[in-house]
Amino acid sequence: TLAAERNRPIPLAEALQELANRERYLACEVEGHRYNIGVKYGLLTTQLALALSGVDRDQVLSDMVELLATR
Repeated sequence: TLAAERNRPIPLAEALQELANRERYLACEVEGHRYNIGVKYGLLTTQLALALSGVDRDQVLSDMVELLATR
């Protein structure tokens, strides 16, 4: 059963597994580091790593610096 049916939040890794069990979905295999999206801030870390390795790295860094400066 889904975690929601048990009256608790659904961890993202569990939700993705449930999706895979129910229907087809696409994923992208990337060489390099493996990130655990099932831990606290795991998805955030993963998205930051991808963003910082992309063509918009400078914009991402600029946005992060601005965000940190206002906190």
